[in-house]
Amino acid sequence: MNRFQQKCRQLLSGQSIILVLAAVLLFALCVVPFIELFLKIIFSGVDGEFSLEPYRHAFARHSALIAVGNTLVLSTLVTLLSLILAVPLAWLLSRTDLLGAKRWRSWLSIPFAIPPFIGAIAWIFLANPSTGLLNKIFGGSFFNIYSFSGLVFVESSFLYAFVLMTALSSFDRIDSSLEEAARLSGAPPWRVFCDVSLPLLRPALSGAALLVFLATAASFGVPALIGSPARIYLMTTQIYMFQKMGSISGLLRAGALSTCLMAVAFVVLTLVQYLTRKQSLQTVGGKTA
Repeated sequence: MNRFQQKCRQLLSGQSIILVLAAVLLFALCVVPFIELFLKIIFSGVDGEFSLEPYRHAFARHSALIAVGNTLVLSTLVTLLSLILAVPLAWLLSRTDLLGAKRWRSWLSIPFAIPPFIGAIAWIFLANPSTGLLNKIFGGSFFNIYSFSGLVFVESSFLYAFVLMTALSSFDRIDSSLEEAARLSGAPPWRVFCDVSLPLLRPALSGAALLVFLATAASFGVPALIGSPARIYLMTTQIYMFQKMGSISGLLRAGALSTCLMAVAFVVLTLVQYLTRKQSLQTVGGKTA
């Protein structure tokens, strides 16, 4: 009886009630609309019969298939470039006596707080092929932000901050005595990084990379501002184009493509959770003396 009473008290405690209310609110605001969207699509036949026609109609157009391909390629390139930029920077800031390292940490983390589409607008002013400031300075059309490379550049220059913040946090928690032992044994810096630091960082970096991949795939502002003028469409902008048709069939196509993007997000988030659970860094120290 005492155990039963304790259980009842725990369930009726303030924390439990808040947790239940938060779960109900999350379910009502996030899960229910997604379920409704999915049911509307798969039961869009005559008299509400089961039908996959919205998916067939959506992908019958080559533009949708191209948008899916563009999304996967862009997300992969942005993820790789973010890793290439962020990991060496994190190593320099955490494992060297770089002058003004604390200031650099703050400055390099600024993109984390700025929406990428603001950067897209700034780069349109700078690298517009006809009126961009850089092209006026150099007297030609050397820079064209309305391109696939422009998309990769703008997305990477902001989303790399996800990886940087994760890598900095992981470097600060790693026991630096492991790296010091490798140096004392005669290993050059690049071997210390590849053989000691990187394996310890891998779980955290994998999770951050997947989040960058997902953020790129779900991005709308940058593809709309930079990609659309060059007729480069991603899944998000293609969904918008379907929605702009203003018809029921257009809405169903937009919904069908949206559920595909949701499926990608679900898979990526599942992988992130798996890698987060797998991460078991026993961290004590930070920067070496």
